[in-house]
Amino acid sequence: MSGLSLWLSPPAASPLGDLITSLSDRYETVPFKAHATLVSDALVPGLPVAELVKRIGEAIARWKGDRAIQARALELRFSDVRQGQLSALLVLRAACSTIRLFHVAPREDVQCVLAALVPDAHLVALHETLLSSFSVPIPSPPTYFPHLSLVYGDLSPQTKEGIIQGMKERKQVQQKANGECRVAGEKGFKAEEVLLVRTSGSTDQWEILARVPL
Repeated sequence: MSGLSLWLSPPAASPLGDLITSLSDRYETVPFKAHATLVSDALVPGLPVAELVKRIGEAIARWKGDRAIQARALELRFSDVRQGQLSALLVLRAACSTIRLFHVAPREDVQCVLAALVPDAHLVALHETLLSSFSVPIPSPPTYFPHLSLVYGDLSPQTKEGIIQGMKERKQVQQKANGECRVAGEKGFKAEEVLLVRTSGSTDQWEILARVPL
């Protein structure tokens, strides 16, 4: 794994960041910056930053051209807030540790409590175009699960459900009868750039290496 990820992030003024910080304080879990992972560190190759930025920019241009996209932002919508599931990445990490192929540090930053995003066709197409730019095969059926994490931690299902219910009671999460979901009062967020982020180490060591406009 390269330790490099691609993110879509809400604007700095978004209340989503404050919500994540408040949840981290309340439940004594690790803090982190609000983001939706576009391509994980298991798939981004360990190339020089300049080469990655070049490929990301070319992929974005191809994506916009193929889909006739004129806007300079991608609008993302929340579908619901839920508990995360054990991902294939976690299974791989655990398996590698068990058979001692290599040392894998424990990770608490994978799908704990999250806001699922609507898998919009433009979003999925951007993800797949980036995979192609990295010469990564596009899985069939698709495996990409777009989401914005709200809490990181190795927590029990009961604890995670309690966190979700607490957010609903405090009106931090509102699920409407028409299917609309609001998190911190937001129906989603607009992403204006793809961030290349070093995500190796603890969350306080994560570093934005480059920003590529959409």
